[in-house]
Amino acid sequence: MHPYITHLLEDITAAHRTDIPLEDQRPQTFEEHIAEVEDWLEGKEPPHSFGYYCGLDAINFPPPEQLNDVEIKMVLEAFNSMMFTWNLAPLVGVPPNPGCVRIPPENV
Repeated sequence: MHPYITHLLEDITAAHRTDIPLEDQRPQTFEEHIAEVEDWLEGKEPPHSFGYYCGLDAINFPPPEQLNDVEIKMVLEAFNSMMFTWNLAPLVGVPPNPGCVRIPPENV
């Protein structure tokens, strides 16, 4: 097993959501809601990425060509488990042949 996998799995476990923040004290006004919808329709990005909240970024993950199929499956399963704690599962399915998640360099 790639030595980095152990650390990556620990980082993914640390990214599990353990507390649920309280709702905003005041409800959103109609104008604020419409402004948020218009921003979304115009394709404006949210102020923070998911990595901001969970602490993981793409840079934390090694390129898939450095991992074997067993390691890819371990990472995907741990990632799915973490995403479930954020109410975002199932986001990534583990294919029967994990090697198919590799993207050829010319498609990146």
